[in-house]
Amino acid sequence: MGAIIFWFVFANIGMWYFFIDRNAARKRRLWPIVVILVNGSFIGIVLGLGLRGTGLALMIPAILLISAAQIYKVRFCDNCGATVGLLTRGILPPASCNKCATDLN
Repeated sequence: MGAIIFWFVFANIGMWYFFIDRNAARKRRLWPIVVILVNGSFIGIVLGLGLRGTGLALMIPAILLISAAQIYKVRFCDNCGATVGLLTRGILPPASCNKCATDLN
């Protein structure tokens, strides 16, 4: 149970950090690391809970695809430092910043 609480707290602290920090370059460096740590620790928790066989064989590729989509989709605005695309639907990255309308491509 402690691992699940740790994972939940770590994921939420990471999410809030990306909304609060305005340094786009630093967020670009940290984003892949945080995504891999959060999703990798989720896989570790599921392994610890005893998931084996087919369920595990289906879950690991799904988590890898979700991780790749998260890394690909989220963008950081150089103008205002906003994190864009984190809480939106779809898999395509946003073309412009929601806050300042700067082109993100």
